[in-house]
Amino acid sequence: MDFLHIFDLIIGIYGLNFIYQWYRTKIQGKPFNPQCILATDMTLETCSDVKAFTAFILPRVLGFGVALVAYAIISYSNILAGYYLYFYIAFFIVIVLLYLLINKQARMQFWR
Repeated sequence: MDFLHIFDLIIGIYGLNFIYQWYRTKIQGKPFNPQCILATDMTLETCSDVKAFTAFILPRVLGFGVALVAYAIISYSNILAGYYLYFYIAFFIVIVLLYLLINKQARMQFWR
């Protein structure tokens, strides 16, 4: 097992964590921990509207989780062997841009 396969497993586990956080909040009704996806200074105690924040973040967390697990499966099984490096680069850019966008939107809406 080389380094990239270990990296794929870490990404998959992180995606499963996102899906678990979604399940824990949506199905079990427990409060969402914003530190799993947002900056560390954003806590539920400083959030202006916890219920609206939860409604805002849950679909995004589920989307991130499913995308990360799908990416890990595709990458680990080497389905896109010829385009492997391009796939990594494109995925990294998209995830970083989405992360920054979600952080900015959440900070503007719920942490003033």
